[in-house]
Amino acid sequence: MYDSIAERHKRAAAPRRQLLYVLEGAELSCRLDDWIIKGLRKGVPSLFKNLVPLYSDPAKVAIVEKLLLDYVKKVENNGYRGGSFHGDEDEMESPTSTLWLYLLIAQHFDRVGNIPVALKYAECAFTHTPTLIETLMIKAKIYKHAGDYSEAARLMDEAQSLDTADRYINSKCAKYLLRAGQMERAEKMCAKFTREGDRASTTLNEMQCMWYELECARCYLSERQYGDALKKVHQIEQHFVGMIEDQFDFHTYCLRKVTLCSYVQLLRLEDVLRTHDFYYQAAKIAARIYLRMVDRPQDFAGGSTAVDGLSAAELKKMKKQQKRKHEKEQEQKKVVGKKDEYTNPAMQFDADALVKTEKPLDDAAKFIHHLHLLGSKHITAYNLGFEVYLRKQKPLLMLKCLKRAATLDANDPFLHVCRVKFLKYEALASLNGVVHDLVKELTPTLFPIMDAVVLNENFKNDNVNSLRHRLAVAECNVILDPSSESTTKNWIMKSLEDEKLTGRTLKTVAKLYSGIQYGTYGSWNKEEVVKAVLVLLQACIRQVVFFLNESS
Repeated sequence: MYDSIAERHKRAAAPRRQLLYVLEGAELSCRLDDWIIKGLRKGVPSLFKNLVPLYSDPAKVAIVEKLLLDYVKKVENNGYRGGSFHGDEDEMESPTSTLWLYLLIAQHFDRVGNIPVALKYAECAFTHTPTLIETLMIKAKIYKHAGDYSEAARLMDEAQSLDTADRYINSKCAKYLLRAGQMERAEKMCAKFTREGDRASTTLNEMQCMWYELECARCYLSERQYGDALKKVHQIEQHFVGMIEDQFDFHTYCLRKVTLCSYVQLLRLEDVLRTHDFYYQAAKIAARIYLRMVDRPQDFAGGSTAVDGLSAAELKKMKKQQKRKHEKEQEQKKVVGKKDEYTNPAMQFDADALVKTEKPLDDAAKFIHHLHLLGSKHITAYNLGFEVYLRKQKPLLMLKCLKRAATLDANDPFLHVCRVKFLKYEALASLNGVVHDLVKELTPTLFPIMDAVVLNENFKNDNVNSLRHRLAVAECNVILDPSSESTTKNWIMKSLEDEKLTGRTLKTVAKLYSGIQYGTYGSWNKEEVVKAVLVLLQACIRQVVFFLNESS
């Protein structure tokens, strides 16, 4: 069928591309060979995007890698004019075909997690043509995946300088600068395409540019500026509130103009509005900050208690950030008039007031409630909801979160931790009346085993080859028996040394590092983290720039 469609529409790429996703084995290799070579010779920048669906199948990934390595071997052994990708000595490849080949294979190895090899081929492409924007962007993306956000931001800034009129590259550069913690440079980068005379952050807030505000929130969160992070996520939440309020005007418009199709689309939008990823990400950040207020109030205290445990360099950096923030606030007050302060939604939230809230759990529940109300497909929404309701001591809402999370992924590590916490809570809590009866009735239907220790041990045995699941078991060990901290530390270190474990990625190890700082796995002094954990992390992953930067 695909061949007949391709025969009738010779210039159409879709039937030839879709065929790659259903074929296997030798037939796939033959078709893929033809597809890749045509893309390389045309110089298609999005060629790798067309191949991404193949990476869900390891067998297809192996075919792609074999083809790409064969092309590179022919080019490096014979040169541009020594033959073609097909091996035809009479047909010569152009230098640009080799350039796109290096970029394609660099993206391939980046996708499979082989960062050093990906950087090697990205460097080959850069040596070949240093002025190609795509070369710098791909190289920056690889460094981002390696955890070196500073180098990634530098490369993306260099790419942006080659085409200052491209808004897409400008936005990408701003995003990378925010990931690197360079807030001021990111705002100046965005100012190139915003209204002249106004602050870029204010203009972007009026434009409801939520990706920028979300990245700002993450940047503030990484720098432990929790008030500013909350301000950004509340601004995102305010955008959705504004959309809902605007719907009332649109109701009357649709009825007056009898645009029934648009009216039906509006009604359907109401059911999915807050399921948007921007709202989910903002709610997740807000919930975690509010939970931190309850679990670690010392992180939000003023005076000396806020700087306990910080080194001299960290203390100096924090004071410098506070001084810079104060200067920016004073400058902003001079520029912005009273009228703007009243009408601008960005001015409605005060960072200091947000972190001094007296009801952090209620504030967190407001964000989580909307995710649950619309049936979020993200399991983290229900796991975080459980954590909030656990601290509010709402057992029925806890069970509701556990039930919905289990329908999405019953073997999720975070869900296992929530289950163990509930069993411990249920054993110690004094429940009365209808709540007691319902908990006793519903708990056996959600838990195959009612003993938390046995449940944790069975989970450990069933997922012995996964690092993520092992970390969940380690957290549960500390929850059930705080005296097992020393044993848990040793077990985590041995797990990190085991090269056979799955899930040994930078993202997983970053969560481990955050958990150690949070106290999830017991008390770890700085000497243990730097001398023990980081050494093991270097054996776990190929690039540990994130951790080395954090510990320096």
